[in-house]
Amino acid sequence: MIKFSAGYINVNPNFVIQNIEENNENCEPVFAILKNIFQRGCPTIPSRLLKKKFGEPRLFKDYTYYYNFSNTIWTNIIKGGNSSKPALDFYNNHLVNALGKAEAGSFIPECSIINILPYFENNINIDEQVDFYSPLFNAVIEIDGSQHNIDSEQVRKDKLRDNLFFQNGIKIIRITTEELKNSTIVENKLKQLKKNNKYSNSLQDYQKIDVLDIKYLVAIRMELLLLNLFSNKMLSIKDENVIINIFSREKVDKETYNAIAEDFLTWLSHLCKLQNINFTIPSY
Repeated sequence: MIKFSAGYINVNPNFVIQNIEENNENCEPVFAILKNIFQRGCPTIPSRLLKKKFGEPRLFKDYTYYYNFSNTIWTNIIKGGNSSKPALDFYNNHLVNALGKAEAGSFIPECSIINILPYFENNINIDEQVDFYSPLFNAVIEIDGSQHNIDSEQVRKDKLRDNLFFQNGIKIIRITTEELKNSTIVENKLKQLKKNNKYSNSLQDYQKIDVLDIKYLVAIRMELLLLNLFSNKMLSIKDENVIINIFSREKVDKETYNAIAEDFLTWLSHLCKLQNINFTIPSY
């Protein structure tokens, strides 16, 4: 997993690229330069080519974080239980009833601890995921089956994890599967949640994000993805033809992706010339 913080607009600068095996020991200097260009400034000023294709980017005062789980089907993602799936029942019913759809939607199911605590190092004594995490409430919710009371090893893991979150100022709420049968108990436990007002205010700016913002959001991520494909030898500057298949949750048209590819390859072409490296823009 390669972590990035970059963007052409003040929206969601943090993202990751997965499933690329690093193999860049002999990386051409041009790739290092290109990485600095794409990640310069906060936010990065887009090229004249992108501005011509997309228009001038809108700039917000502070970073906001763009997310939308409305079309996500959590049935096969939320774990726990074979048939009853208490965690899924909690997410679909109790959480929404107690907090409302918008605030319940801030909870990320099966959230990795390293996405909550970036400096957390994997430890075999601590489970790596939590049932639910919300940056809006800075809180973790765990749905505990009977094993959390009777399995001594599980109890030990739970204590380690609770201490980890406590030390980092993150609220943790544990709800047993038995307590899920009583909505009053669940609602009372959820009343412990307190909003992070700074984050809450930033969510209001989410409504301002438009098609132009989405294009620039996709652009920086696509360009850094292409850079990593080249620098890790999954694409080569000697390639004459490049075929890229893209599946996206965002409604971004083919012309937008073509513009992004053109921008990236134009940068790459100019920098190769400066480094006296032979490179001809491939068909793509």
